[in-house]
Amino acid sequence: MKIFYKSWFISLAFVVSIFCNNIFSQECDDGTSPIDGYCNGIPALFEHNQSMLQAFYLAENATVNGITISQDDWLGAFRGEICVGSRKWEDCGGNVCDIPAMGDDGQGLTSGYMQNGDIPTFMIYDASADEYYPAESSLNQGWAAYNYIDIDFINVIADCWGTLGGDAFLDDC
Repeated sequence: MKIFYKSWFISLAFVVSIFCNNIFSQECDDGTSPIDGYCNGIPALFEHNQSMLQAFYLAENATVNGITISQDDWLGAFRGEICVGSRKWEDCGGNVCDIPAMGDDGQGLTSGYMQNGDIPTFMIYDASADEYYPAESSLNQGWAAYNYIDIDFINVIADCWGTLGGDAFLDDC
């Protein structure tokens, strides 16, 4: 499995640490090893715990390089380096996709999860390419428990180096 990074010069340790909480241990939250990159049927980097505090981001459109993602692809919500929710595109029925974002409810399993006003970032797991990509979204509203927040799009685009999900600016290329 390859992971495309926002920039090639960022150290691997830093970049790997931003994706999810158990990446260094290469084990699932329940202590087992991922099977073919999945934990309990969820891509390993998108594994998260359930919380009593939840919000849902309603994505109308999700693309990788201008192509709508496939039924096997996943959308993940993150607070910094912590995966706080994910949804398989197939489970959205081809319509608006409700991506959960779990909040920090004071229990140990949700420590570091979303808090009022936080704006999550998103990633797309492209199952056919076995790749995780940082994504851009139209989101500009902060998290609040029990809210439903509309997002027009979650997209992965290529930077000027042609790196999907990259962040090189024209002056860098």
